[in-house]
Amino acid sequence: MQTDFSIIETFIDDYDLHIKRLKNSAKELGFKWNNNIEKLNFEKGIVRRIELFKNGNFEVTTRRIPDKILKPKIKIKGCVNSSNPFLYHKTSIRDKMPQGVFDEIRTNEKGEITEGIFTNIAVKIGDNIFTPPVECGLLNGIMRQKLLKQGKIKEKIIYPNDLKTADKIYCFNSVRGVLEVEL
Repeated sequence: MQTDFSIIETFIDDYDLHIKRLKNSAKELGFKWNNNIEKLNFEKGIVRRIELFKNGNFEVTTRRIPDKILKPKIKIKGCVNSSNPFLYHKTSIRDKMPQGVFDEIRTNEKGEITEGIFTNIAVKIGDNIFTPPVECGLLNGIMRQKLLKQGKIKEKIIYPNDLKTADKIYCFNSVRGVLEVEL
């Protein structure tokens, strides 16, 4: 297992959910937990990023909320192996941000859609909105968890052709919210 990496959480709100996920990842990946993270206070209306290092040290950075983009473009690019444990945690082991498109959507070794580089994905087919199950090889994003809990999306294996024939495609995360996108 790679040892030179950090665990990251980036968010605007839902601090408690992000800290819970950060703490769970720290435990699963053998990081020392720093209780000072749970004592942090943040002002409203900014993007916060916590980066936890193996020894328990952490850094906090902030930035402004990104501007909304109307129907940004995505493309299907890249393949992941769903047995890779790093897919299930938000770490510094990640692909570079996409160039020329909003996000690049990955497939797994079975040809199933997983997620984008920095967003989860869902497709609207008829009256239902589906997102891939975590087992396909993806981060269980906080926004994804909230949408599932609210009953706004359901889990279903999605294939590249589903993106091509869907009534609508959505990408979402805790910073950007839910955005309708185009393939």
